[in-house]
Amino acid sequence: RFSQDGKFLFVAAEDKARHSEVVDIVNLEKGTILNRVLDNPPTRRERLGAFLEGAAPSGMESEHGIWVFTRGGLRFISEAGEMGQEIALPVEDNVAATLSLDSTLFFVTVPGGDQHPGALQVVDLKKGTSFNHPLTDVPTRLIRLGAAKGLWIVGSREMRSVSEAGELGERPILLNRPRKTEEGDTD
Repeated sequence: RFSQDGKFLFVAAEDKARHSEVVDIVNLEKGTILNRVLDNPPTRRERLGAFLEGAAPSGMESEHGIWVFTRGGLRFISEAGEMGQEIALPVEDNVAATLSLDSTLFFVTVPGGDQHPGALQVVDLKKGTSFNHPLTDVPTRLIRLGAAKGLWIVGSREMRSVSEAGELGERPILLNRPRKTEEGDTD
């Protein structure tokens, strides 16, 4: 993935011998390469080399860089090779996630278990913190509809808006349950 200014290229590769992930930071103007090793690479191959272009954490604001997914969350790596602290994220397969429009918050919907339907985890990339909002329906998708600021959590029975500050809308929009299909009905 290219950096925001297009001057650097971030490339991740698996180091099977050391059970780690190597991130190469290529300076396209100077033709130099920095290597950084992450000891906790993602366990699922499709997450290896996955990057997020969110805002830099506090203390590294002057640094340009990128967030790389790890086994347990996200970690910022600057163009100069400095690494920030890891921010924990859920590791479930069926999560949905997106950045806020200003790239400072990362929204993650987490389906629940037997006791609760799920939660919206709001990760503040600048502060390195996160907080959860419990949901009243199992989340299936996180989408933008209509206006650019129209972020919605879609569940099996309802939709609920999410503000760009990470707050849930007060009232959900109830969705109709699909009718039972008749034999031969393809709608």
